[in-house]
Amino acid sequence: MISALEALREPCAVELFSDSQYVTNAINLGWLASWRRRGWQHRGGDIKNPDLWQRLVPLLDKHSVTMTWVKGHADSEYNIRCDELATAARDEYVGLEAAAIMSGKYEK
Repeated sequence: MISALEALREPCAVELFSDSQYVTNAINLGWLASWRRRGWQHRGGDIKNPDLWQRLVPLLDKHSVTMTWVKGHADSEYNIRCDELATAARDEYVGLEAAAIMSGKYEK
């Protein structure tokens, strides 16, 4: 989602779909604004992935974003395709990381 919004050159109206209720609720229900006001904290402590949320905020400010939740692993053509792409990217990354480890060039 962040990379997609970063790729947009001009402010746009964007409709994003996610199977993450955490993400859609954070944006749609105002959690994100609350976390930001609290120094990236929620009632229970630190939020997850504050670095990603901090990258997302200026993008949400730039674009008019509508978030829609879709049930994951259901019969949503686009959700299934996104899952396939994410899995392939993860597998490629893991393969590259494994190759770096075996070559002794891995840095974390």
